[in-house]
Amino acid sequence: MNRTLLSHFTGLRSLLGRALPALLAITVMAATGALAGIAHAAATVDTIVVKIRDDALPPDARVLPVEFGDLLGAAAAVSLAQIGVERDGAFRLRLTQPLPFVEARAAVNRVRMLPQVLYAQLPDPTVPSASPFLVPGAAQPPVTKMIVKYRDPALSWLSDRDGALDAAQLNRLSVAAGRSFANERAMSGGAFVVRLFQPVPADQAQTLVQSLESVPEIEYAEPDLRMYPTIVPNDSLYGSQQWDLKPPAQSAGGANLPPAWDITTGSSAVRIAVLDTGILPHPDLIGRYLAGYDMIADALVGNDGNGRDSDPTDPGDWITLSENQEPGGYFQGCRVGSSSWHGTHVAGTIGASSNNAQGIAGINWVSQIVPVRVLGKCGGYTSDIADAMRWAAGLTVTGVPGNPNPARVISLSLGGGGACGTTFQSAINAALAAGSLFTIAAGNDNADAKDFSPGNCAGVITVAATQAAGARASYSNHGATVDIAAPGGGDGVGIVSTLNSGTTTANPSGYIYVGYQGTSMATPHLAGIASLMLSANSTLTPAQVLSTIQTTARAFPTGTGRDCTSDLGSVTGTIKYCGAGIVDAGAAVAAVAGGPGATTTLISSSSHPAAAGALVTFTASVTGTSPTGTVTFRDGGVTIATCSAAPLAGVGSTRTATCGISTLATGVHSIVATYNGDAGNATSSSPPLSQTITGAAGSTSTVVSSSANPATAGVLVTFTASVTGTLPTGTVTFRDGGVTI
Repeated sequence: MNRTLLSHFTGLRSLLGRALPALLAITVMAATGALAGIAHAAATVDTIVVKIRDDALPPDARVLPVEFGDLLGAAAAVSLAQIGVERDGAFRLRLTQPLPFVEARAAVNRVRMLPQVLYAQLPDPTVPSASPFLVPGAAQPPVTKMIVKYRDPALSWLSDRDGALDAAQLNRLSVAAGRSFANERAMSGGAFVVRLFQPVPADQAQTLVQSLESVPEIEYAEPDLRMYPTIVPNDSLYGSQQWDLKPPAQSAGGANLPPAWDITTGSSAVRIAVLDTGILPHPDLIGRYLAGYDMIADALVGNDGNGRDSDPTDPGDWITLSENQEPGGYFQGCRVGSSSWHGTHVAGTIGASSNNAQGIAGINWVSQIVPVRVLGKCGGYTSDIADAMRWAAGLTVTGVPGNPNPARVISLSLGGGGACGTTFQSAINAALAAGSLFTIAAGNDNADAKDFSPGNCAGVITVAATQAAGARASYSNHGATVDIAAPGGGDGVGIVSTLNSGTTTANPSGYIYVGYQGTSMATPHLAGIASLMLSANSTLTPAQVLSTIQTTARAFPTGTGRDCTSDLGSVTGTIKYCGAGIVDAGAAVAAVAGGPGATTTLISSSSHPAAAGALVTFTASVTGTSPTGTVTFRDGGVTIATCSAAPLAGVGSTRTATCGISTLATGVHSIVATYNGDAGNATSSSPPLSQTITGAAGSTSTVVSSSANPATAGVLVTFTASVTGTLPTGTVTFRDGGVTI
């Protein structure tokens, strides 16, 4: 069986996601080319992929507008040239000058701060797996269902109304694949789930996809893969040993929550969705849940006697030995074990009641949890999870009532083998656009995270796990796909959270606290911290949250025996890349607290007046709280094309941006500089600067006359300026006693 993200007896947690600003993915190139050379060469980045918000672009735009190219280039501080378009409409851009990995990550984080950007990330530089649906060396159950999306808008309309494919369409699929299909159900995003009459081995899934996509009317096809909570057995830990929340002075691997709590303990306006096994009424979670949903369509997987419904209670996910060994049985090959109560453990880390003199403290004390059940016996299907992503973000899902409590943070402590498919990526993009962010486990296979979905999707926050001393947890996945590390437990010391003692069904009197370890446990730390950031500043986009988390992260400790590095070029056999550092809640919340502060912008000129054809440099001085970002210069309200996004430079509270231009026409120009703001600083514009450009040759004379002299008070007086020169153009400024009228 393929194990990937979560953690049961040792780790839980999830993530968030959904479409908002823009998409930016970066292709990292090792100096020597591929996987074998990355440890010995300085990793460089020469390509980025940027997805702009759909509502900021013309429909189906295939070319990046010039203004966006200038904006992205200014933020990244390197020129960009479009070289292609990704499957989801993202723009693939080449950097005119490759950047070292750490500098590229900083550039990406600057781009993420732009409100037009949906997401930006650093893709893995290593060679993809031979099959996009297999994890090397891992056994995986056979494929029983496929997801298909048609190009015809009428069929998307049919799916959105819970319709079904007709016999002719099913027959066409069956002929193309050489296998028989039956309708399973419609799903979100305009796609359909179809069931195979005879399961297909996982290693044949790619061939099946290619056969179906050979049908011209099919936009894409994917196997409906199972996702799992990754289980790493660990001794139970009772009590309140929450090393994971402590400052680094007390715990090198802690997430530093106390300084964050001094700023905010959460907001009732922010909600966190936990996509997992469902929840139980643990005493330490009473009052912390809002209405959720059971999104598991398969009644056998759901283990509750029915399909989808409004009850997200966890009935247990145990698998018996007889179920595991039954030839042709529904759960043949599934991991044998007791019920994990995984979703309840994850929920406790995020939001267990605090200051109640019992149990543990959750990360967020106020914001409530929306439980969405997607994992049951032997995991859960991609189609259910993708539908749950949309539903959690408040989007429409076929056949399901709307979510009355859309979540800003969506946590997924789960995963499975394979590349990020279109089904997951389209659901994530939609959720990001709606303002929801995803925190997702990197996986527990001590392998490259690039091979585990949905943590390898674009626009999400992918979380690796560290143990109490700050070392990489021995099980944690790693690699360039990882964005950040967080406490997940390891080496016998787990993350203590809420659980139940029942081995199959829940024990009504068996509510306890148990230590689990895994990237499943690291992920809810990020979800909780992200919810505190949004509680402190509700205007943040998902991309800005990730940017801030990375730029405020704490450096990894060294000499741990399993060191992590934040520089891909420093990876060796024993030192793995685990993201930008260990998440620091106090620093991250402080960086965004209070929302954007006021700024002032002033403008000056290098030469006034200046001769036509001479270079004039305008300097904008922006004063705020260490302002970053760009300045736009305008002439008479029209953006100066070469100065649409001039980057700020310098240090301290006042920083400058410049605009040099030598093509201003003869006459008087009104120049205004506008600071575009960042997460901590509001936009502001300078007072207009009057810039005079004189003729390069020859002279002019100006005579002014009046329509009435003298004139009675209140009567309109018209002044006429007559300018004599060599075909003079431009404007005239009238002044009264030296003061411009």
